[in-house]
Amino acid sequence: MYQRILLPLDSSVQAEAAIPHAQAAALAYGAAIHLLQVVDPADLSSPILRHTIERIGNLQEPDRSAALEAWASASQDYLTNVADKLRAAGVSEVSTQVAEGNPYALIPQAAADQACDLVVIATHGRSGLGRALLGSVADHVVRNTPTATVLIVHPDE
Repeated sequence: MYQRILLPLDSSVQAEAAIPHAQAAALAYGAAIHLLQVVDPADLSSPILRHTIERIGNLQEPDRSAALEAWASASQDYLTNVADKLRAAGVSEVSTQVAEGNPYALIPQAAADQACDLVVIATHGRSGLGRALLGSVADHVVRNTPTATVLIVHPDE
């Protein structure tokens, strides 16, 4: 039924809740998994970017690009680790991609570019003011990915 699965991750425990669901679907259907992590320069709340900035110290604007490069490198290492675990679990084809930009735009675009027919994404479970201020990437993906079925996983499930 499904041939290619997009699994967007952001290195958070909440996002990782989607991994077992994507893995189960890939094994059940013999599907490939495409792992995506978006490095969003506007997202200063990212744990990896925060850690990088703290490690480098007080960054000036030109050094911010160095922090973003380090974040992208750490993201690729993270995705490679997840890909290795998926392969060890029996998923035959796993690819990785780190993209810089806005996840609202890049996740639906990756689904189309990679010809994915299933997107498995975890929600961070924001509601109320948090959702109003930050929005919901998962909700945006559902509304803007017409080429694929979207499975939203709640981290507590």
